[in-house]
Amino acid sequence: MWKKTRNSCRGQSMTEFLVIVPLLMVLIMGALQLIFVYQAKTTVNYATFEAARAASLEHASLAAMQAGFARGMAPYFTRPGGESVSSTADLAALDESADIAQLAADVVRGHQRAKDEIAAGYVRFERINPTAQAFNDSWAYDIGNGEREIPNNHLLFRSAVPGGASGLTIQDNNLLKIRVTYCMKLIVPFVNRFFVASARTLGSFDADEAQWHTDRGKDIDSSWGSYEAWCLSSHERKPGDYRWPVVSHAVIRMQSAPRSCPGCFDP
Repeated sequence: MWKKTRNSCRGQSMTEFLVIVPLLMVLIMGALQLIFVYQAKTTVNYATFEAARAASLEHASLAAMQAGFARGMAPYFTRPGGESVSSTADLAALDESADIAQLAADVVRGHQRAKDEIAAGYVRFERINPTAQAFNDSWAYDIGNGEREIPNNHLLFRSAVPGGASGLTIQDNNLLKIRVTYCMKLIVPFVNRFFVASARTLGSFDADEAQWHTDRGKDIDSSWGSYEAWCLSSHERKPGDYRWPVVSHAVIRMQSAPRSCPGCFDP
């Protein structure tokens, strides 16, 4: 009787083990993927600020944003490719000049990888302010090639009356606000599929429209923004390439006159 009871308990424990372990593994893998998303978000926040700072010096141009963002994202893609150091003896044996050269090469590769992501369309830049309407205000003027410019000098002494087209003052229109969406790659197996499937099915809160979107699987483009939908469907274009949109904002005072840059920031 005792032997049967003991065997029954062992069988029950084994069953519980077989049920719990897969769930525990999924939770661990999910936590690991969230750590990677947080790491990407932190780096994207910094890179977005770098993009805004670079653009503030270059008339709020898209090219300057892209260059600044690539510089800011370089550490995210930098992977060490040189010698490993496991002890102080190994550190002393390293050739310092060769190590610095290797580090520089790693950073250059990371920078190029960031530029490749931008070129592939995995980064979207939006200029929230100044708006297109701001360049139709009375103080804006033509500079040729279909571009218009908002003055950036003597702002302290200029009128603070809002413009008729933008509804903002010239001082407000010299505040650059950008939004960057980076379509990051999810690298943890199985969990990456779960993240994308959940986003397409469960929905999320849209702060701009103040509502919760659902039923994304059937009409994803109308639920998400078109770019986010494109990002979440990346695996349909390239099998195994599961991606997730990471969004960041930055605001900075313009250090040069903003230019309209027609067609640069169209959706």
